Amino acid sequence: MSALPAGFEENFRAETRELLLRRLRLGLKVGVVLYLMFWGLDVLVARDHWLSFLVVRAAVATCTALALWVSHSAWGVRKVLPISVGIMFIGTLGMSVMTALWSGFANQYYVGNMLAIFLVGLYFPWGAATTAIYGGLTIATYLGLNTVVHGFDPIGAAAPFFFLGGTAILTVWAAAAQQRNRRDSLRMRMQLEVANTELKSLDEAKTGFFANVSHELRTPLML
Repeated sequence: MSALPAGFEENFRAETRELLLRRLRLGLKVGVVLYLMFWGLDVLVARDHWLSFLVVRAAVATCTALALWVSHSAWGVRKVLPISVGIMFIGTLGMSVMTALWSGFANQYYVGNMLAIFLVGLYFPWGAATTAIYGGLTIATYLGLNTVVHGFDPIGAAAPFFFLGGTAILTVWAAAAQQRNRRDSLRMRMQLEVANTELKSLDEAKTGFFANVSHELRTPLML
């Protein structure tokens, strides 16, 4: 692989921050609506817990609105990465709390965490390391909360653990590939920009050379 252009890492970080900020603001707007809409499912399948689930969803929605507001501040722009990870973790924490309030490992609400790990890891340009941290925290919190409330059931926890773990592994792999593609794209764009600048300089030098030659030839002819 050819050497990276000068200033590549700084440009990559700036481009990543801008992309993450733009996607975070859009994702929070869409996500808070979907998170609250799923309360309809709570009413249908968890009738004894719909009120407590509504409280959890409202709390997550409030945190989401706060994160969206903070993202428009100068501090929020600088800290967009930890803000994005934190608010997405709060969303999956809410799902884990709902499973613990309900029937623990026996219910299927862990699928919400699967979707969050998969979609968030691909949508946000976090890279492999941050995506792995997010996935690990989500899985550990889900297992920990349900173990504390309902006790550890290795058979009941097996399916959620393997599905959540498998989703996290695939998402980390996809995030790493996505980051490589973005780095390659930026490198080629910067190299093309350097080549265009050099070509422009060469063209200006050629124009200047022919102008000088023409001047040197025209002067003695006129004399």
